Amino acid sequence: MKKFIKDWILPPKVLEFIQREISLYKLKKLDLSVIKINQKLKNKYKGKRCFILGNALTIKDIDITLLKDEYVFVMSTFYNHPDYSKLNNSIFSSVHLTGSKKYEENLKWMKAIDENTKSTNIFFFDLAQKQMIEDNNLFIGKNIYYIATANIKRSFDISTITKNYETNVIQTLEVAMYLGFKEIYLHSVNINAICAEGKYDYFFDRIKLPYKDPGVNNDGSCNDFYKQIESAYVASKGIFECKKYADTHNIKIYYTNKESLLKFFEYKDFTFFDKNYKNTKKGKV
Repeated sequence: MKKFIKDWILPPKVLEFIQREISLYKLKKLDLSVIKINQKLKNKYKGKRCFILGNALTIKDIDITLLKDEYVFVMSTFYNHPDYSKLNNSIFSSVHLTGSKKYEENLKWMKAIDENTKSTNIFFFDLAQKQMIEDNNLFIGKNIYYIATANIKRSFDISTITKNYETNVIQTLEVAMYLGFKEIYLHSVNINAICAEGKYDYFFDRIKLPYKDPGVNNDGSCNDFYKQIESAYVASKGIFECKKYADTHNIKIYYTNKESLLKFFEYKDFTFFDKNYKNTKKGKV
């Protein structure tokens, strides 16, 4: 019945208004003063460059130890990379849990992040995850910042409420731009599961996942291919929104592997970095 009302009765603008008000109402139950702390991060790394690394198979094509003294954003289960601990200035950014509605499954995933990210310097999570983290004494002694989201226009300001994230990379891009990075390089953020024979694969064996992805079968095949098409469209649209913001704020975003579908960014082969690497941006996060 809810789907019928949504698809056939409510005008799109009315539905959009209802969804926005519901999401804002849910935020009233949370301590929004927490996100004001993010103000101290504004332009913290002004003018510097950073790298955003995804979990696609193509990450195995590069030597990430070349980035050991660079600012590197990682997401989700990237801690499975054998050279992850060699990244001196890694920043963890993740908004999505497992897709499951079960508290126990989401907690298992959060514990896996905590246990496997000892070398990470800063963490960004959704404010809705704060209670779970505190109730279970996770990330003790680590620098955690929270972001509040709702069905509103993207603010590109993580010290205020901003738009919901369709995928982790959108949150990471918004965070990176807020922190002042002027050059952002994306690798293995492909959004191309729809082109990979309907498979959603990682650079590691999926048996290492601390949870069961509800949209993916055990062999990596997507159990709803058309939903994958929709997800790729929504994610690409959100990432393009970040590009438009970057273009108007003198921020350059590149993608560095041709397999990516993010063709609206300027392409720069990762070998440019490999051949010309100069350790000029040392410093802890």
